[in-house]
Amino acid sequence: MKKLRNLTLLATLLVLTSLAGCAKLPMENEPPSAPVLTSDGIVGPFGVEISVLVDDPDGDMVTLQIQATPASGVPQTFSWTSFFASGQEEVFLLNLNPVGSWVLTATARDEIDEESASSTTNLTVALPRP
Repeated sequence: MKKLRNLTLLATLLVLTSLAGCAKLPMENEPPSAPVLTSDGIVGPFGVEISVLVDDPDGDMVTLQIQATPASGVPQTFSWTSFFASGQEEVFLLNLNPVGSWVLTATARDEIDEESASSTTNLTVALPRP
């Protein structure tokens, strides 16, 4: 009986040891870089084109949220975009009305929900020349 108990204890220890060796380490993930926004500020038929570049060191897909604040001070927050490949320039159309000075604040987030630092860009929105 004592041998059976010892064998059971040994088998239990072997199982526990093997399970502990298979434990996964927490996933390490770096946040994406702060978004870089560029634009000529010209209002087109569908809005103002904003080019965005975000790089994620892990190669994760990223999403973007932009808050646009006109000189009047009432901000517009655009919801999170669809995910797109990091390291590639993406173009978004924003309805920025009225023309004039705007401050754009952008934040990126990767697939693992790591958020970048926010970046701020000053933009002058103008109508196209006739």
